[in-house]
Amino acid sequence: MIIDETFAAYRKPQSIKATAKEAGCGWQRVVKVLLSNGVVISDAHEQILEMYKDGKSVEEIAHKVGCSIKVVQAYIPCTKPYYNVALSENAKRIKRCRENKHKMG
Repeated sequence: MIIDETFAAYRKPQSIKATAKEAGCGWQRVVKVLLSNGVVISDAHEQILEMYKDGKSVEEIAHKVGCSIKVVQAYIPCTKPYYNVALSENAKRIKRCRENKHKMG
């Protein structure tokens, strides 16, 4: 499972880039997995989380911290499931339908 693999990779080097390389995914996914599971990865990350909890907008946070909106978005906890992990029932039905269509076509 991607979450377990990411945690295992992160424990070794304690580096986001090294973890992403070992887990075979992008740094954004590593950050999402870690912070969605309660890991704070830097002082800036902690500051972003605090402002987000206080109801600040992504734009406000980016301006105050001095980073891009994309970085702030990457550091905010994930609210939807990871791609292809823990699929909803509807997503499972769609996946089965596509697989069956692919076998027939």
